[in-house]
Amino acid sequence: MGMIMAASPVLMAVFERLGGVRLGARRTAGLLTACTGVLLLMGRGASFGAGDLWMIAASCCFAAYSALLRRRPAELDGTGFLFTTFLIGTGFLLPVQAASMAVQGGFAPTPATVLPLLYVGVASSAIAFFAWGRAIALIGAARAGIVYYLQPVCVAALSWALLGEDTGRPQLLCMALILGGVMLGAAPRR
Repeated sequence: MGMIMAASPVLMAVFERLGGVRLGARRTAGLLTACTGVLLLMGRGASFGAGDLWMIAASCCFAAYSALLRRRPAELDGTGFLFTTFLIGTGFLLPVQAASMAVQGGFAPTPATVLPLLYVGVASSAIAFFAWGRAIALIGAARAGIVYYLQPVCVAALSWALLGEDTGRPQLLCMALILGGVMLGAAPRR
């Protein structure tokens, strides 16, 4: 799933290009180089299922959101925009949560259940989306999005370090392609 989400930078670049933003040859080369590394890393016989289709849809939605961030109304600051986005998202999720509660029931609030929810709600949602919006405002979605290519590198490194997964020359070559593409694509214009 992380590998599919790593395709977001290409989608962000496509959406920005459709919006009239010029990408430039070096940034395009960086995107394609990093994308090649991700595709080679993914191509190790991984199966493709329904969850992958949901992740592709999520990648498309996030890429569109990222490309459109630069077009937010000027009178709406980053915090107000983030609050509005979260409010709308909550409105979409409440019926699903209600159905889940009706079918499965609730859960006992313990530190083991509440602390992860706080982390997801505060760190990986509010803080991360605020920082992401700021990055888009400063350098644009295509350039900021290239960091998503680092997900498979981090996943592979953590799998090796924590789970003892094999990391051979093919994986190291893919990681080198990804890192090289990220550096090439994220470099500032001269």
